[in-house]
Parts: sequence; structure tokens; C-alpha cells
Amino acid sequence: MSKLEELATLITPKTYQITPKQALLITKTLQISDDEFLRLLAKFGLDRAYAPISGFHVGSAAVTVEGAYFIGNNMEFLGLPLSAAIHSEQFLISNVLGNRGTILKTVAITHSPCGHCRQFF
Repeated sequence: MSKLEELATLITPKTYQITPKQALLITKTLQISDDEFLRLLAKFGLDRAYAPISGFHVGSAAVTVEGAYFIGNNMEFLGLPLSAAIHSEQFLISNVLGNRGTILKTVAITHSPCGHCRQFF
């Protein structure tokens, strides 16, 4: 079983925020570093992406200075132009702010950011 598959058994499909305490338990259980955990969470977000128009899936994850982790993914909407899509990085930042996260320490993204997202950050 891969580390990503193991991670999927430890967090629910609807999880988009992981507390510092949960993160510590998961990294110890999987025997991985904080950086590897962050990369795995970005890949976990990739699996949640919804891209019925472009077929281009992107996942992202961030950790705050307090040690809280957040997950993001892109979303496209059938019947709307791609300009209405939510980029993974936008989803991630909205998730952090909506859950009262503070200063980002590190961000992981499964693909190079587009020009829009480079400006967004």
C-alpha cells in the first residue's frame, strides 16, 4: 500500500483541514516527515479535483506557522466558462482564511501555478 493510500485510510474524504495534533499523529503513524506529509496532502487534493471541462486536475496543500494543514483542489462547473473555475490555490487560500488560519509557512502544489495563481499568491 502506498503512503497516499495509507493516508486515505486515516482521514475522511470530506476533510480539508487537519489540526496540528492530528498531523502529528498521522506523520508518526505513516513514519513520514512534515514536508512529505504536505506533498501527500497536495496529492490527496489532486484526487478531489473536479475538472469536467479541461480534464486538468490540480491539488494543493499548505501548513500554517501554528502547524495546521489545509487542502485545496480545482473545480470547474459545467455550463459555465473556464473563467468561472476555482483554481486549486484559490480554494486553498479560501479554505485557510475561512477556517481562521493565519500565516502560511509552506505551500505544496501538484502542478506549476498558472499566471493567475502566481499573482494570487
